[in-house]
Amino acid sequence: MSLRLCRSEQVKNPYYVGFLGIHVYSVQEMAYVIYHYPLLVMDRLVDERLLDFLREELNLGFLALKLENWKKSGEDPDEMLVLLLQESDYYSQGEIAEYKQTLAAYRKQKPEEMKKLCADAVFGMRQYGKAARLYREILEESGETQADRMFTARVWNNLGACYGRMFLFDKAYDAFEKAYNRSGSRECLRSLYWIEKLDSRIVLGERFRAAVTEAEKADWDAAFLGAQEQAGQSELVKQVEDWFREGTADGEKAAAELIETWKSEYRAMV
Repeated sequence: MSLRLCRSEQVKNPYYVGFLGIHVYSVQEMAYVIYHYPLLVMDRLVDERLLDFLREELNLGFLALKLENWKKSGEDPDEMLVLLLQESDYYSQGEIAEYKQTLAAYRKQKPEEMKKLCADAVFGMRQYGKAARLYREILEESGETQADRMFTARVWNNLGACYGRMFLFDKAYDAFEKAYNRSGSRECLRSLYWIEKLDSRIVLGERFRAAVTEAEKADWDAAFLGAQEQAGQSELVKQVEDWFREGTADGEKAAAELIETWKSEYRAMV
């Protein structure tokens, strides 16, 4: 996949942005990535690979030199991102000033909170495997105290959401259980309740079943049924059903291609 904005350079070897799974071809496109994904570029974007791309593909040797010297100086690394935004001429001074404020706000966060925000951003891009690894690292690195229990509960909850998106329901159940034990969150309890419906091998523990009120059960059942009905009405689902019902060679080919697309998307998730 590629991102194309204001492309004028003749680039033979585009720069691959791994966390997005895209190639960029210009400094404007790089600026777009920097501006929209600050958490994922802080402290990690400016390296030899990027400097080589600027020098060899974009003929921006002077910019690469400035970035290299700034990196060696050990001064504020955020200024390198700002410099790239300024050199792109893609964002206004007002937008760049807002971006600097955003970076400053992130820098005030605790390291574990910063890492969680990064994981949340990766989750938002549907890269659930990468997000899960980040959440696990947070849990492994943090020594949980009573004051940290709510933070840890949020991490376990989000880890459960990752596993659920990857259809690893046994792991999702375990993560949501740990989140519920720390927070008592009704949202976590609802997730546990729904997992039992999604995977017949999983049985909701009696402790959790007893905690679900009749009103909650009715609401959650209705929401689950509504989600199933909505999924069944998907145009894509109907198209697949038609392909298999018709049994034509073209239909089978289209279905096979769609399945390969789904496989590719799933691999990107994990």
